[in-house]
Amino acid sequence: MRKYIPLILVITGLLLVPNLISAEGDKVNLIVGYDNAIQKANINAIMKIGGNIKYDWTELNMVAIRDLPKGLQKNIENIPGVRVFEDNLVYALALDESAALINSDDVWAQGVTGNGIRVCVVDTGVGPHSDLNVVAEYDFYNNDNDASDDHGHGTHCAGIVASAHNTYKGNAPGADIMAAKTINSQGSGYESDTVDGILWCAKGPDGVYGTGDEADVITISLGFSLHSGTCDSQPAANAANTAVANGVFVVAASGNDCSETQIGNPACGSGVMSVGAVYDDNVGSKSWCCNWMCSSYCTDSTTNADKIVCFSNGNSQLDVVAPGSVITSLAPNNGIDDMSGTSMSTPHVAGIAALMLEENPALTPYDIRMWIRNTSVDLGQPFNRQGYGRVDAYAAWQAVSGGCTSNEDCYDGNECTEDICNTETGECSNPPVADNTPCGVEGNVCCSGTCTTPYCSIDIDCDDSESCTTDICYFAGTCTAYCESTWAACDLIVSDGCCGPACDWINDIDCPACGDGYCAGSANGEDCNTCPADCISGQGGTCDACFKGVCDGSCHPRKEGPDCADCAPSYCCGDGTCEGAEDVNYCFVDCGCTSDADCNDGESCTTDVCNAGVCENTWPSCGISDGCCGPTCDPGNDPDCPDCSACFKGVCDGSCHPRKEGLDCPDCQ
Repeated sequence: MRKYIPLILVITGLLLVPNLISAEGDKVNLIVGYDNAIQKANINAIMKIGGNIKYDWTELNMVAIRDLPKGLQKNIENIPGVRVFEDNLVYALALDESAALINSDDVWAQGVTGNGIRVCVVDTGVGPHSDLNVVAEYDFYNNDNDASDDHGHGTHCAGIVASAHNTYKGNAPGADIMAAKTINSQGSGYESDTVDGILWCAKGPDGVYGTGDEADVITISLGFSLHSGTCDSQPAANAANTAVANGVFVVAASGNDCSETQIGNPACGSGVMSVGAVYDDNVGSKSWCCNWMCSSYCTDSTTNADKIVCFSNGNSQLDVVAPGSVITSLAPNNGIDDMSGTSMSTPHVAGIAALMLEENPALTPYDIRMWIRNTSVDLGQPFNRQGYGRVDAYAAWQAVSGGCTSNEDCYDGNECTEDICNTETGECSNPPVADNTPCGVEGNVCCSGTCTTPYCSIDIDCDDSESCTTDICYFAGTCTAYCESTWAACDLIVSDGCCGPACDWINDIDCPACGDGYCAGSANGEDCNTCPADCISGQGGTCDACFKGVCDGSCHPRKEGPDCADCAPSYCCGDGTCEGAEDVNYCFVDCGCTSDADCNDGESCTTDVCNAGVCENTWPSCGISDGCCGPTCDPGNDPDCPDCSACFKGVCDGSCHPRKEGLDCPDCQ
């Protein structure tokens, strides 16, 4: 029995492994290409012996054969000029902030949402989901008209294209969705079903090209085999190229095999736009499988917006990159889910194409591909990693909306921005004018592209209603204007009627002694006896908290606590002694340090500092050979820390226990 390579879905670095696709008994499934009627007649003659034709694609000169007796395969291969492909080349589903990153929201602001454009999603099906408008569907795997998604991958891709969700909006939220289900609930499927799905998208449900019910855009987040160059002879690529030849723009995922020299089929089709993946934000360190067995993997130790994801395939055929990790989009049955992969990047580009086609329906697939390439943002990476760059929806839309021919075409209504037209690309840019350029009403200036009223323009704008301060406006009338209100200097001799926040009765004649809320200490004539209003602390408490709610002047320790006025402690500050329950909080004048010397903790390794009356004893940083081993250091990060692992109970106590410790313990050395 021949086992077929399975189609595997890669989501956020995990592998969901479906059942293997196997031919029953001694039968095989093939896709056969021919060049003329004689060759096809010979194929049909062999088919009369056994097997059946599942699909007959005259426009491709190919047929898909199911359940062919294995012994007949050689007969078909021996027909001169016939090309035989095994119908089992499927190897993997090529697996917020992203719309803003590629500027789709700027296109929505112009009233363009992809309205009336049909995007066909060739995948595991779509929906049901109330935020998607599905206008046509077919299940090629099960041969019925219900293309509901029993896996989740297809709905997620469709949401990236056209979700109308308030939060997780697609890139073209006004577009219609056609659903071609070619993959089953396990993430597995035949290439022949995908080929027929692509052609169905290109023809529409009536099966005829160009009658108006066909897709305008086809998005394919599937891969079947890897190729270093174009692969137009491959069935899926052949079908995709045929769709392009009939006026349908086709975009496909490059794949997630961590390859820098190969991309998947049908992305390698010469008429197909291929898409790799970038991050849309910093999502932390990420590791990803590079194949369905996860026998190899890659890691991005750091991530940020526009960083190319390490799993993303690329080569000289790669067109562009788009957000592909980690993307939040729709899930079946009105759900929401996160997924990652070039699968997620691809529908971003399909959404951009829908926006462009709404703006200019006359665009050909070649036009769309050219303008998306030409307006992409160069990330400075090698071509085989980024192609032409990261897509920019607004720039692409602008390029096909008629573009600009002069700076006047780029006027954005903001007098604080310049209006610049790049006549080569037809693209407008609107950088800010120089800061402090006058704008709007008199006195306003431009600041970072916005017309702004400066914080202050004259000194009176800074009046703080305090008569003792001098109010000054610095850099008046500019973007950096600010106010400063300054108190008069402290003066113990001349009275100006002002006592600033930095002054007291010691350095300013206008400052009162007692009653200023500051206990200056007995040396300065203020202590709990001479100035109780400032120096007696801790006298809080109410009678409500006392026994039976009564203050009787007597504290009952078992029934009353500090919240009771009878028991509230009283601290005598300003006597020069820190005692009892006094501390730096309750009695700073007595308990706070006044110099670094007050903070000596007897440890030679610490730096002892008195900071605003509070002692700080700081150990040196770990990792420096200075003879010191701080409390947060250990042998692993500081050469001065002894390795006590060989000591009794892992502790260096300075005493050697010969029966329990040896020379490997620092205590015994």
